[in-house]
Amino acid sequence: MGIALSVVVVTRDRWQALERLLADLAQQELPGAGFEVVIVDDGSVPPVRPRLEGLTPPYGLKVLAQTRAGRAAGRRRGVLAAEGETVLLLDDDLRLRPGFLAAHLRAHDQRPRAVVTGVVVAEPGAGNLPLVERARVTAHRNRRQAHGGHLCPDNFSLRRDDYLALGEPDAAPRDALERAVGIRLEQQGVPLVVVQDATAYRDPVPLDAEAWVDAARRAGADDLRVHRELAGADDTAPWRLACDSAGWVRPLLWLAAARPDAGAALTRGTLAAAAAADVPLLHPLAEWLATVAHGTGYFCGAGEAAGSLGPVLRGLAAETARRGTTERAGVGLKAAADFLDATHQDFAQACFYRDRYHADAKRPADVGRALVEQIGFQMMTAVRLMQFARNAGWPLGARVCSRLIRHLYGAEIHWDTVLEPGVCVVHGLGLVLGHQARVDAGCILFHNVTLGEALHPDTQARGSPHLERGVHVGPGATLLGPITIGEGSKIAAGCVVTRSVPPGARVLPAEVVLARRRPPPTHPGTPPTAHA
Repeated sequence: MGIALSVVVVTRDRWQALERLLADLAQQELPGAGFEVVIVDDGSVPPVRPRLEGLTPPYGLKVLAQTRAGRAAGRRRGVLAAEGETVLLLDDDLRLRPGFLAAHLRAHDQRPRAVVTGVVVAEPGAGNLPLVERARVTAHRNRRQAHGGHLCPDNFSLRRDDYLALGEPDAAPRDALERAVGIRLEQQGVPLVVVQDATAYRDPVPLDAEAWVDAARRAGADDLRVHRELAGADDTAPWRLACDSAGWVRPLLWLAAARPDAGAALTRGTLAAAAAADVPLLHPLAEWLATVAHGTGYFCGAGEAAGSLGPVLRGLAAETARRGTTERAGVGLKAAADFLDATHQDFAQACFYRDRYHADAKRPADVGRALVEQIGFQMMTAVRLMQFARNAGWPLGARVCSRLIRHLYGAEIHWDTVLEPGVCVVHGLGLVLGHQARVDAGCILFHNVTLGEALHPDTQARGSPHLERGVHVGPGATLLGPITIGEGSKIAAGCVVTRSVPPGARVLPAEVVLARRRPPPTHPGTPPTAHA
């Protein structure tokens, strides 16, 4: 009789738990098919093999040994030794009900190429379950959609070839590594199927709510790292879990990711509320509050790992746009991320030019200080707010910002002007930028500069100037028409430019000195002067 399923179990120093699991496996029936169990001993003391001698279970039994190489390495070794086309990977402390193996195989009959995962919950007969265990069950029941990141690493099955195609395990932390298995399988076209009939049980874990939430925070940070290591595909990002949550919970998760400090306070408050509500009459409320705290803790970890607000907003925007269900929210989040990125790049560019031209001057310590001390940077931030309103789909807000800039700084900047992140403005008074003007990163504009719309003197085409990267435009310079100022060029103060300039050029104003036609008037008390 062929082997329909290979059960792979990695164990270390938990003989009593393993013994119960083997007894439960002996109660499993697979009509018309057999199965085998592959035990990988990860350095148990004493070893497992002598304890299993003389055991005659109704299934094939293999025992392998390794020297504390870890569960991931042990599982790969066990799968390599397995003979079944389908392998089931279990933790060694699980309890199984009759029909457990059959539920896994039925799911594979319906979806031949899939990774089938059950869930692991506390044993119902263990007495009153703690809040954490009840919340876990609630989270599984309320899950709207399954992704690779939802893989239960203690209870899943798949084709042997699909598992081996993942290659050797890396040195990632255990939890992150095993969540990455489901994500990587999903990337390879192996969907995740959650089967409630394949539920396994274990004794309640002695884990309090705070430790559970702290584990969720670490999971959020690990998942973001795995997402980056797996080429940053959208379907591996932790931000997608926010979109799986109920609509009115999402802002709480977004807040936790965007402001981990505020998210931590929110998490503590929610946990306290859950503990207060953990009385028989309010158990459903307590369980729900605990799952919310778990979610905010997860996103606190992801936000901390992101390092700054910009990547968080950009990730949330990409996910909401990809789902298409909250398109407006996605547009707003992306606009906010662009605003933050542009502001920080403008600040870096301002510091670069200050160090270059005013090495003896003390640069602002941070963006907030620069907003107070540097009018040019303050004005650029106002421009970024105007662009944020435009990009977020609020055209009236963009027009209002444009008018405020005019009144506050005496500068005429159209709301459709394109200024790439990393532009420096010095003083800024009298700046005029037309609606078709474009300024690339690294440019520096002084006061009274005009980039205006006009006709080209040769082609008669209408448009506004385009400044390529690193262009320096001095005070009072006027650039008109659809011209291009090449990268790294310098336009001196007072120039009037109506034709394109090649990269790396210097444009100087024409200095023409003519004799006056009549002598200047003689003021009282001024000695007479002879004029030729």
